[in-house]
Amino acid sequence: MAAGCFYITNTYNDFVGNAASGGWAGFAMPSLRYPVKLHYGQPLVPKNRPFKAPFRGNSAHSTGYWWATAAGIYVGGELQQNGPSDPLRYTSGRSATHDTCVNKLAGLPGESVGCYTAGEKMWLRFEDNKVFLANRGKQHWGERSEIIRFELHDVGLSMNVFGQVWIDKMLMECRGQNHKITWFNGCSGAPTEGRAPGWGVCNIRDFYHFYTFGGFQWYDVSQQHILTNSTFRNCENTWSRCVYGSQQGECDNIAVFTSLTHSDEFVPENMQITSNIKFQNVSQVWRYSTSLSAPEGLTVSGRLQNWYDADGTTTKLGGRAQIGSARANEWWKYNDDCILEDEAYKCRMAPRDGQASFILHYSDALESRIGGSACINGGKPNIKCPVVAKATHFGRDESLGLEIGINAKVTGPIIDQSGGWFLRFSDGTPSTLSIANIQVDSDQKLVLALPYPAGTTFNIVYQAASWCSTSWGVCQHNYRAVRNITAIRDSFGDTYFWDETQRTLYLRVVNSPSFFGGLPSTDPAVWSPYPPPESFSRNNHTIVTPTQASVVITATCPQMNNAASATATGSYCAPQTNVRVPAATAPYVITTSSARGSTTTSSPTNDGAVADGIPANLISSASSLYKSPMAMMMMINAMMGVTIAIVL
Repeated sequence: MAAGCFYITNTYNDFVGNAASGGWAGFAMPSLRYPVKLHYGQPLVPKNRPFKAPFRGNSAHSTGYWWATAAGIYVGGELQQNGPSDPLRYTSGRSATHDTCVNKLAGLPGESVGCYTAGEKMWLRFEDNKVFLANRGKQHWGERSEIIRFELHDVGLSMNVFGQVWIDKMLMECRGQNHKITWFNGCSGAPTEGRAPGWGVCNIRDFYHFYTFGGFQWYDVSQQHILTNSTFRNCENTWSRCVYGSQQGECDNIAVFTSLTHSDEFVPENMQITSNIKFQNVSQVWRYSTSLSAPEGLTVSGRLQNWYDADGTTTKLGGRAQIGSARANEWWKYNDDCILEDEAYKCRMAPRDGQASFILHYSDALESRIGGSACINGGKPNIKCPVVAKATHFGRDESLGLEIGINAKVTGPIIDQSGGWFLRFSDGTPSTLSIANIQVDSDQKLVLALPYPAGTTFNIVYQAASWCSTSWGVCQHNYRAVRNITAIRDSFGDTYFWDETQRTLYLRVVNSPSFFGGLPSTDPAVWSPYPPPESFSRNNHTIVTPTQASVVITATCPQMNNAASATATGSYCAPQTNVRVPAATAPYVITTSSARGSTTTSSPTNDGAVADGIPANLISSASSLYKSPMAMMMMINAMMGVTIAIVL
């Protein structure tokens, strides 16, 4: 096992006011799936235990002599024993993660207790701790943690954390300005400023410390991080003591935030939020972990990296803003006021703008290549992730859209004045298409449009999570057809509109529950409001958790693509190359004043009719005569004698 000043195999204790100096890690908390040695066989899962009280007032320094990612506080590694008389086996890196739970039996085979609901989950909480002179302040392979008032000085990276994590009131000083850090022993002579020893001559701590540093690293998949009320100080690339940079006195690859962009296999959804962030003496706010000239080149993760700046303090835009990759053409460009900075668009958002993500499943044969012969986790320039489709915002040219690889995750902005995303597969829309891992706020309205040949018919169903059982829940629900896009937007997500003239299918993408309670006979014909999606919330900020349910579109197409490209594997409808991206569908609100003296505000109802007596057939005929919502409502105004205010 690796040396740690404090080696903690059971976190269900109190840790207050300790100081760790040196060691592989100052405080090491390895994962134990079961108790070991004299306690072997006890009914307990040590790795899932919380602290009795917050891990508070501890400090660590001078760690990480031989490991680049060694931390002052390390929650990770695994210690295991296969039998009561077997030797202990230790894995130093990422292995079994900490899944902190209320019940100590959670995770034991055969136990009915779990760690699935909000009442069963707990967060490892760290308060008022300090780390300095370490490669990393904190490394945490876990599911849930809260890190409050963490102070860091002269570390390579503040932390690398997994799962649902809230970081509040952190002070990260990348490099102190009032002292000079000495080299550890082990170098071939103490290096002087401006002269770099060769790689491998010095210990790993010295190499990394005098080469590069960063404030915080965003991960590339399946995380939920909220960072609030924190300060980053003295994170400049012109630190005079850098000796491994491209020139004397400069460090390479320096920024406060780093987004991982090396992978075509592990790629981001919407995972991170910042608010009330302060910068003091910093040279660059964000960067990508790989350049376009790196072996990986342009990657799927590089196209999808993003984060939400809830109050504009990171972007300095003075209000809620989104940062999104400029490696995806103009996909992340919300509006013409966006600013291009360091390969990212930073955009002030309109009140009803948002973000969404989902994964498209369309070919088992193609998807089986992910992580093998295609779409790998970086490092091999000869293995790419071929583009199979493109996503474009309504009202925009397809050249500005997002290229979608075999690993077909689509993450991007919901632009309220655009209204939706148009998806075009290069070989034609797959005849069977599943939309899974949907992540979208319940108050956001994202319309999805796909082209199909004229005469296509559809069977569209909601499919619950794989663990749903019809003995206790509703595991499948049929979508129903409606007559226009407005009815799609105003539904709860179980509708579709097939525009035969434009050969385009529309449906609203919603974060529906992973299953619906009640017996199958209680499945309603029309969805009504359902509970909000599972999410992670701290400090008035919320990240929605992707649903485990999916939407399955089965299309019966009169024309199929019998000459699909070499990339295509599966069944595809004939490409509709002359079907254009739909026009932007800016939403509107109808305010009606009737002769009865009452005033109501409404929007079109689910079946295509409008409240207060405007009949559905009138809306339908108006839609065919007028191409814009404003023109259509003006015609209804004249015919019905009502006052209509249109808010765009």
